[in-house]
Amino acid sequence: METYKEPSWVYRLSAWVLLLTLLYSAIGTPNFHRDALTVSDTDSVNPINRFIWLALLAGAFPLIRVRWPKLQDTLKAAWPLIALFIYFSFSTFWALDPDASKRRVLLAWVQIILVATLTCSIRDRLLLIRFIFLSCVITACADVVTWIIMPGFAMTDEGLAGLQPQKNLTGLIMMYGLLAGGTLLFCDLSRRERWLTLGGNTLLLALLLASRSK
Repeated sequence: METYKEPSWVYRLSAWVLLLTLLYSAIGTPNFHRDALTVSDTDSVNPINRFIWLALLAGAFPLIRVRWPKLQDTLKAAWPLIALFIYFSFSTFWALDPDASKRRVLLAWVQIILVATLTCSIRDRLLLIRFIFLSCVITACADVVTWIIMPGFAMTDEGLAGLQPQKNLTGLIMMYGLLAGGTLLFCDLSRRERWLTLGGNTLLLALLLASRSK
């Protein structure tokens, strides 16, 4: 069994960076002019999106330094996936927009390094499931608030989109939350935690149905 010798700040920092990463992945950078969305608003060429991902990676730099040997082992163990992504990266040479394609690939490498670092740094793997559930519930609450304040924006003709660009993404987030929340119900929870988990699952299910995601 591996003995953890890192100071407690490693686990606290990894938990915070993990939660912020999951929250940003779920909520993103809302655009309240959905009808006018462009490519630059919705993917990695968005400068705000790039800045936030780089800031998250910068927050993980102390973890990279402390967990560098473990991070190397993780990347070596995942060499088939790394090799596959390197192969995909060559598509930048024949892309219709090479500059945008290169920015997407670079951002994907930032995300890979960040996720690998967090995987090596969190103390308890159950923490990942808890934070997936928590980030999805927080997103659901934000969607409900948006629905109340801006009903015409949140509810599209096809279903509830909330803060997300379209309703299928909203449904996907709610589904991920339900998968994590359902898993938590099989874990050793206090009575209060179990009721809160049930409440969160109920909210996620309601918004999944409201999104009419397919």
